[in-house]
Amino acid sequence: MKERKLPYGEIAHLAELSGYTPMMISKMLSGERRGWRKSEKLKRLCSATGTTTNLWRYGTPEEILTEVLAAEKKMRAKKGG
Repeated sequence: MKERKLPYGEIAHLAELSGYTPMMISKMLSGERRGWRKSEKLKRLCSATGTTTNLWRYGTPEEILTEVLAAEKKMRAKKGG
């Protein structure tokens, strides 16, 4: 089975929008690190991805990836249609 992951460049894009480093975004997506709930960066990341702080703090890597990919798909559909 093919591993699901974000499209090329998306981690850098999320880092730019949120203020986190690409390394931190990658670690958060893998479950290695969690965002601090009162962080402005986490709030910007949630805004950019259409997700919640609870997802980034308590979600599994699979849950986070699923939500981020779904939000990205919605944004692409809005731009295209």
